[in-house]
Amino acid sequence: MSRPVKMAFGGAVVMVAVALPAAAAVGYYLGAVESWAFLYGVVVGVAIFSSIAFAVTMLFGPTTEMKRLVGAGIYVGRLVFAAAAMVVPITLGLWPVVPMLCGFVGVYVVENVALLLAAAKFAGGSSMRGTEG
Repeated sequence: MSRPVKMAFGGAVVMVAVALPAAAAVGYYLGAVESWAFLYGVVVGVAIFSSIAFAVTMLFGPTTEMKRLVGAGIYVGRLVFAAAAMVVPITLGLWPVVPMLCGFVGVYVVENVALLLAAAKFAGGSSMRGTEG
């Protein structure tokens, strides 16, 4: 597995570990429908965020025109999927909007923090060291 895929998988594991208790809290305070809407947003966010790793993997190593096209296709496809997965339930009124969007945005916040820490580990911790002067 390439580094971006490992980092994305690790971020997804962290996100699930954070999202399940958060969904339970949403369900306790707001209700079951809001909890399911939150989890829907989390699942969509994890799917979209994880696809970034596959797009980045296409750029590592010897790149060919086909790898670039596939990477660009993955990138555009994830944007279309994100738009459809969020707009369709909102337009049809299938889920409460705020919990769904909170789950979706929460994925980006938690995974960016987790991946930032993982990137520092992969880089040997150099980005976590202060500059000495």
